[in-house]
Amino acid sequence: MLALSPEGARFLFDQASELVDQQRSDLAELRARAGVLLSAVSVSTAFLGTVVLQRVADWSIVEVGALAFFVLTSGACIIVLLPTSDWIFGLGAKVLADHFINADGLPCYAELAEHRERHFEKNERKLKNKYSWFLAACCFLALDVGMWLWAMYRLPPPPR
Repeated sequence: MLALSPEGARFLFDQASELVDQQRSDLAELRARAGVLLSAVSVSTAFLGTVVLQRVADWSIVEVGALAFFVLTSGACIIVLLPTSDWIFGLGAKVLADHFINADGLPCYAELAEHRERHFEKNERKLKNKYSWFLAACCFLALDVGMWLWAMYRLPPPPR
């Protein structure tokens, strides 16, 4: 890294910290949305599936497909919601004191900024993976509802 003034090093550290903090809030928001998506697929399958499956004698590929997309949507949402311990959003006081404080007692902001940048890069790969699972869950939900609606369209009229 270039030789930086203390103000320049502090600026880099602040910027790197903001990126990691933004990732933390992005992850929380993504998990909240995945929870809503899981609720939506559960409710849609409960209502639409009940209507369809009570009126069909033999399941066709449409009903099986709708149930498969329910499982796929739920699974993708659960992958997003699963807690993992390998996210790095900060450093503990002991690590900071042992590795990032100069002999004169001042923080090494340039080294901290580099460290935060590495955390950002590791977290970013994991966050993109979770976003991919969320996008897949959205697509699966659309297919799930579409399959249930198609199954409803195919139902014989109710007896009078």
